[in-house]
Amino acid sequence: MGTKEQAGPHHAPLRITVDALSAGTLLHLHGELDIAALAVLAHEIDGIVAQPEPYVVLDLSELEFCDSTGLSGIISALKRVRAADGELALTGVHGRCARVLLRTGMDHVFPRYRNVGDAALALAEAPAFAPSPIKSKAGDRSLQGAGECRAGRPSGA
Repeated sequence: MGTKEQAGPHHAPLRITVDALSAGTLLHLHGELDIAALAVLAHEIDGIVAQPEPYVVLDLSELEFCDSTGLSGIISALKRVRAADGELALTGVHGRCARVLLRTGMDHVFPRYRNVGDAALALAEAPAFAPSPIKSKAGDRSLQGAGECRAGRPSGA
């Protein structure tokens, strides 16, 4: 479908390759996901949430860097996709991105899979996703619709 890039002053650009899945859209993220690249990810998500049944797989296997700002972009994408009655799953989570998810507790929020095929299959069976609210430390329901995936085989990290 296409590739988008955004480079910060000293960063490898974020490239997003977009492919169609039988049930949704696959976004391959390459490079660095940080504050300089958030607009590129947001732009891609804007296009997807405008479609009916916006199911998204974010493939992070070629993501070289993701800081807390990059994670906030992924969380924002999740919220926007779920607000449009869709679902977002992650695959290829590794390295620093996996550590950021683990340290923030967000590893329990995102459905994660070992590979794109497992994620695509789970999204094709989207009613099997059972969102449940996650409570913040303050006890409020700050991330409605977050939950665990019951379809497919979620990965560990």
